[in-house]
Amino acid sequence: MRPLHEQRVLLLHPFLNFYGGAEYLLSVVAKEIFPNASIMTFSNNDAVLRQMGISSNRVVPLLGKGIGSRLYKQITPLYPSLVDTTGLGEFDIVLSFSYAYVHGFVTSHNQLHISHIQTPMRLLWLKESEHYVYDKIPLIREVYRSILAWQRVWDKQASTRPDYLLANSREVSNRISTFWGRPSDIVYPPVDTDFYLPTEPVRKEEYYITHSRLVRYKRIDILIDACIAQKKKLVVVGDGPEYKKLVNYAKNSPDIVFTGYLSHTQKRELLQKANGFLFAAHEDFGIVPIEALAAGTPVLAFGRGGALETVTPDTGMFFKQQTADSISSQLPLFEKFVTQVNREVLKHQAEKFSKQSFIKNYTRQISEKAKDFEKNGPPVV
Repeated sequence: MRPLHEQRVLLLHPFLNFYGGAEYLLSVVAKEIFPNASIMTFSNNDAVLRQMGISSNRVVPLLGKGIGSRLYKQITPLYPSLVDTTGLGEFDIVLSFSYAYVHGFVTSHNQLHISHIQTPMRLLWLKESEHYVYDKIPLIREVYRSILAWQRVWDKQASTRPDYLLANSREVSNRISTFWGRPSDIVYPPVDTDFYLPTEPVRKEEYYITHSRLVRYKRIDILIDACIAQKKKLVVVGDGPEYKKLVNYAKNSPDIVFTGYLSHTQKRELLQKANGFLFAAHEDFGIVPIEALAAGTPVLAFGRGGALETVTPDTGMFFKQQTADSISSQLPLFEKFVTQVNREVLKHQAEKFSKQSFIKNYTRQISEKAKDFEKNGPPVV
């Protein structure tokens, strides 16, 4: 078998229109593991590519640069047909990074396809959507639900197309098993822990912090309620479709501060100075709690999902129910916990999920599966 760096590699990613953990993962693979690989996506934003440090010359946007790329959220029903009818050329290895659709691309019998699943699509399997307006108009609601039912059937069939599946976390691996009936190997995504490590002693300030894209399932609302009830200052970092709604929800409380979008450097300073990081989402994995640990800040998280794999009893605490009351009951205990935590322990835990660890684990998985594919051919799914 030719070495991996001599293989013709294609990287698939659903959308490159915003920057988050999935896009950082792709940038690490594209720059540090397969720097000569081509990249295919439905739609991209040039500013995001610059943020990722990836040249637009490497990227093929299937929707082009016209109106299709601007309406990428509105043309959801078209993606399965686009995936089914797009050829992938003469690549030796196809590596997809999927939270929607791209695991379903059809490859030839001699093309190795390994899909790193961020999660089976939330819209289809977890009944979570940002398009809440569709539920308010009866006719549109019924059409929308019919489309989702059809896409669930397509997605289940498309899940059989990759030769091997990798999962972002044990939580995601369980979802893959439940919804798709397939096994998967766990490769935790990379976190830029070095960036968040304090380079000198940091004086903590009297506030808690949370950071995420402001969408409904992140449950920032219950963090707001809990901190108002306990008279604790909460800094909410991030932007998203729920921003205005959450600002109104906080009712000008002096305890709640919204920063909107911040640069990584600004976010790092706030994370390092915070007393604790609050995390209310039932998340696939959850990168920001690890960034907080690297910054020397312990975590209070909802006790389900990916947080159970990253936060340990000596680096944070959990609340049992996704309610403001459950958070409120833990905040006084967490306030004592943060005064006793060992910063070196936080750092050590964060480094388990470093970029270097990811590169090592991901490269090993690709190498092992490439050897198995060459020796035994495509596995029977």
